[in-house]
Amino acid sequence: MVISRSREDARLLEGNLKFGDDTLAIKGSINILGMEVDSRISFDRHLETVVRRASLRLTLLRRVRHLLDADGFLRLYKAQVRSVMDYSPLTWMSSAQCHLSLLDKVQRRTERLIQLTDGQQWMGR
Repeated sequence: MVISRSREDARLLEGNLKFGDDTLAIKGSINILGMEVDSRISFDRHLETVVRRASLRLTLLRRVRHLLDADGFLRLYKAQVRSVMDYSPLTWMSSAQCHLSLLDKVQRRTERLIQLTDGQQWMGR
C-alpha cells in the first residue's frame, strides 16, 4: 500500500516495487490486527465492516431474545455486539458523521430489542 497525498504516486509505483526478484502488488487497503486501513488513512471502510459485523450479531440475538430475560439479553449484547463496536474506537472516531451514524443505528436497534425483551419479562415470559 502506498500512503501519499497524491493519487498519482500509487500509479507511478505500480510494477516498480520489488522485494528481491518479486514484484509487489499495490493494494488500496490492508488489514492490520483486525483494522482495515486504506491509503488515505481513512477508517470509513473499517467502520462499515464493524457496523456490518455488529448488525449481524444483533440480528442473531434478536432471534433468541424470546429465550432470554432483559439481563441475559444485555449480557449477550455486551459480549457479542458491543465488544465488536468497542474494538479500536480511536481509529474511527474521526470518521465522517454519516459513517458514525451507522453505529448509532445499531445502538437504537439494541435499545428497542431491550425494551421488547424487558416487556416480555413483565408479561410472564
